[in-house]
Amino acid sequence: MLKKLSIFLILIISLFSAMSAGSASSMPEIYINNVRQLDTGSYAMYANSVYILPEKAQEIFNLKLSTDESKIVYTFSTPTRSVTYDSKSGTISISDRRSFAYKVMENACLSYKSGTKTFVPLRLLCESIGMKVNYDYNTHSVNIISHEYQPGFYNQSGVAIASKGSNFGLVNSKGEILIPFRYDDISNYDNSELFKVIVNHRCGLVSSTGRFLTDIVYNEIEYMSEEKIYLRIDDEVGICDIDGKMIVPVKYEDAAYSGNLIAMVKAGSRWYLRNCVSGSLSETQYNEVYEIRTGIHTDNNMIKGYYVVRNGKWGCIDSFGNTVIPTIYDALDKFDSRGRARVIYNGKFGIVDCGGTTIIPTGYDYIHPFGKLSISVAQLGNRYGAVNLDGTVAIPFEYDYIYSFSDNPVTVAYKGKKFSIISTD
Repeated sequence: MLKKLSIFLILIISLFSAMSAGSASSMPEIYINNVRQLDTGSYAMYANSVYILPEKAQEIFNLKLSTDESKIVYTFSTPTRSVTYDSKSGTISISDRRSFAYKVMENACLSYKSGTKTFVPLRLLCESIGMKVNYDYNTHSVNIISHEYQPGFYNQSGVAIASKGSNFGLVNSKGEILIPFRYDDISNYDNSELFKVIVNHRCGLVSSTGRFLTDIVYNEIEYMSEEKIYLRIDDEVGICDIDGKMIVPVKYEDAAYSGNLIAMVKAGSRWYLRNCVSGSLSETQYNEVYEIRTGIHTDNNMIKGYYVVRNGKWGCIDSFGNTVIPTIYDALDKFDSRGRARVIYNGKFGIVDCGGTTIIPTGYDYIHPFGKLSISVAQLGNRYGAVNLDGTVAIPFEYDYIYSFSDNPVTVAYKGKKFSIISTD
């Protein structure tokens, strides 16, 4: 520990000596795009690292500078981002107004001062505003390359949305242009590998490598998951995956896809099963189709598929096109997390699972959802009781009313004007 402290003190003393004794000839020459900046003694050099006065940085980089009252925190602003340097903690924070996050360079440098002057690390300042910095040992000079464009925040894929005037493009972390500045807007999805580009009110999809996955012909591109991206041209929709491979061509009134072999498409106000391999449509028609969006986990896998309605009757189809629940019910509730759903048949309630097995036959006037419990309140005629998941009676049907358990172990039951507390056992 003492050895590290001694080295640290030697470095600090050497720095202060360099700052105080440095002449114009010993100061590094600073170039921006090969144009030498005026040397007014506002630079300091230590261990091949150059430090610059904040006021000088404001001048040569055309930045707006603001400080706190203690002159410890310096903020440099550009049209699209602000860079804050805390000379006490030695950190630089970058906030990008076109991005979703902040980047903090923890302990990137120490706070170096000479008298009343605080010096900002030039390399970190340049990198934070999108400039490359190279130190030339032979010529004792610092070369700064200023891009003609303003980069945004780099996402997890190392790609940034950049602007040049009113046009947008993509650049990588090396400053290389992935797609040129010719687009009206570019936005990033939750998936850091995908970008939506817009030109003349039309959208296209491009990857983080700059490869276009679709043509720029769509009114809208909506990312849903890695399995599906919805595409729309005027009044027609389709679906592709994250590689741009078309799952459902853009020619239907509506479409739904939950994975595997079968998609559902709407044509002529009717829904059909569409084979994703052959492209053929089923002869069976449906009036309404709803994708099963919640994750239903069984012992084997997660159930995917569609709720379907035909001639006013509800049923369910899996993602391979198999009928799981026939379209015979007056109503079919959404499956809960354990794959159970309430059904109504001829006005009576029952419970089925996502495999089509009847858990409780449709003979009750009402059944509350089971939720996390294996017991639920039910109504039979004008009396209330409770049933177990196996269909057996848990609480006799002798009460005027019983409140739902709602995942609680106890509830309240009434007989006339009297009430009692009943537990799940």
